[in-house]
Amino acid sequence: MTDRLDFEAAPSLPSGWIWTDFDDTCDPVSDGGRKIPQKSYLNSGRYPVIDQGEEFIGGFTDDASLLFEGETPVIAFGDHTRRFKLIDQSFAVGADGVKLIRPTPTWSAKCLCYFLQALKFEDRGYSRHFQFLRKSKLPLPPFPEQCRIGDALEEIFSDLDAGLSGLVNLK
Repeated sequence: MTDRLDFEAAPSLPSGWIWTDFDDTCDPVSDGGRKIPQKSYLNSGRYPVIDQGEEFIGGFTDDASLLFEGETPVIAFGDHTRRFKLIDQSFAVGADGVKLIRPTPTWSAKCLCYFLQALKFEDRGYSRHFQFLRKSKLPLPPFPEQCRIGDALEEIFSDLDAGLSGLVNLK
């Protein structure tokens, strides 16, 4: 995404919403040192490899010993690419530059991921961006509202994906 929102430029928040620092929205999660170099990705396999690339799944592995052992959902952040991916299945972490974060209990993982995807923060090319992300503030809606927002955005993006797929098939 090149167009991102500057949440902090919003004049005010709806009733019941508050501003929260990024560090209060989530906790860092260890990948356990299990990272798969891109050259080791398979074209197909039992388990997806989630990396910082454009596509949700970067490749596959059949090696169960490389799977992330923590609880899901987690959000993967591409430290170089600024990509966010919500992961709620078994997966392996790909190569370098992936930061895993887990939403705090005040956040819906789905809503937080959508808010993070829209977040405006400094683009420094292929530099590490987590330091800039950590300086961000996010609007925190009440939890039921987060669930409605996450579900509505998921439906909209699913419809868009279906429309794009239909256009590709017309070619």
